[in-house]
Amino acid sequence: MEETLEKNVLPRILIADDEDGIRFAMKETLAEEGYEIEEASDGQEAVDLFGPEKFDLVILDYRMPTLDGLETLKAIRRQDAEVPILFVTAYGSKDLAMEALREGAYDYFTKPFDVDEIRVVVRRALEKRTLRRRVQILSRHMDASLGFDQIIGSTTEMRDLFHLIQRVAGQDVTVLVLGESGTGKELVASAVHRHSKRRNKNFVAINCAAIPGELLESELFGHERGAFTGAHAQKIGKFEHANGGTMFLDEIGDMDSMLQAKMLRVLQDNEFQRVGGNKTVKVDVRIIAATNKDLSEEVAKGRFREDLFFRLNVIPLYIPPLRNRRADVPILIDHFVKQANTQYAKEVRGISKEVMEKFMNYNWPGNVRELENVITRAVILSHGEILSPADLPIDFSDEEMLRTSASSTVDFHSNESQNGSAHLTVPTPGGPLESALRDTASLIQAIETGTPMQDAIEQEIQKIEKGVILSALEKNRWRRGETANFLGVSRRNLLRKMQKLGIE
Repeated sequence: MEETLEKNVLPRILIADDEDGIRFAMKETLAEEGYEIEEASDGQEAVDLFGPEKFDLVILDYRMPTLDGLETLKAIRRQDAEVPILFVTAYGSKDLAMEALREGAYDYFTKPFDVDEIRVVVRRALEKRTLRRRVQILSRHMDASLGFDQIIGSTTEMRDLFHLIQRVAGQDVTVLVLGESGTGKELVASAVHRHSKRRNKNFVAINCAAIPGELLESELFGHERGAFTGAHAQKIGKFEHANGGTMFLDEIGDMDSMLQAKMLRVLQDNEFQRVGGNKTVKVDVRIIAATNKDLSEEVAKGRFREDLFFRLNVIPLYIPPLRNRRADVPILIDHFVKQANTQYAKEVRGISKEVMEKFMNYNWPGNVRELENVITRAVILSHGEILSPADLPIDFSDEEMLRTSASSTVDFHSNESQNGSAHLTVPTPGGPLESALRDTASLIQAIETGTPMQDAIEQEIQKIEKGVILSALEKNRWRRGETANFLGVSRRNLLRKMQKLGIE
């Protein structure tokens, strides 16, 4: 479902107070402002009623049964750290109010409260929440050309993948992630989980190829005491830890046939037995599996159960190898350079033209994981602000690259010259947000003419900033104060940005 900058529903407020008269007075006051109100008579009821995105604001009294106001505040903020919470204390309880503010409360009132004050503070808190949402949504739209969630990519194939993830995430169905090693299958699985209804529950991942078969069963389903030598106590398996959440089974194509049969029962009946036990354990788990193998071929060869394959392959998500989306290499490089700078306290600004040529002509058999490793090592070994061929790892020599590139299948958009060499054709992003998206082709062209990568990227960022600010100014009829509020920046900062970008 597409996000919009406007929300056409009334703000919803949760009021928690054990005094019926106080709740009634607050409800009447705020209902006149057009808000939808829900009530709780104690702290535990408030926690039970609350859910992320369900309420836009919470008002908590300190003195309540079951859970007091501070305990309730902490419990709610564990579910949603962004929701504004107003705290109500008795007159003279300033220390309690200060503690509530330290725990993340937006503001506080003292009893007896002033009706007009409540109206103003509630209105300001809701306006701030709305502005924050607008900025977050706008930021996500601006980043649409660079990736989705934690996955970096700007090509048509990757944007199609991002849209499919968004459509599938909210549907509680089994997903099979397909792709070569190093393409980022766990990142895709994590993105599906984070955008699903199970996002507040556990995401549990296990690599089926990394654990021997006899131990994998115990890791997945747990075991009872005495089930085998060394089983001195009962062990809870990964599936029970993932109950209510998502279980990610990486490299499921390497699972042995005995475990495949047990996995089929979990998918069919949501139940299993621990190793050495006879008690049936029920779980509510969404399964996301991944493999770098062709499971249909494995089925044909008798190495994978056909019925399990059909159960897993409800929604397949395919991640293209990096050699098929070379236009993503520059933005991946930028991302990994910044990441390595932060981790290792370096100040690398970009890569040289020679290094970029090497990277663009290399086939990356290890995909994104290999690129990340090469960039990380190069940043650690770097001698200056720009990565040069001398900074690359020894095993990334011209001879090694030539051997790997010659032995790999080149499968990407290219034009063949008369001598058979491939010239990269970089797809340019499109769509309704085109003016606010980074033009990968122009980035590569700028780098080829000698502009350092970081400078080229900074120029594109300034184009994006200028487009966003101009759109916001037009939306707010060029009223700079309202535009600054809409963008969530100070008026002074907006004016400084306008001057820097030449907006008059």
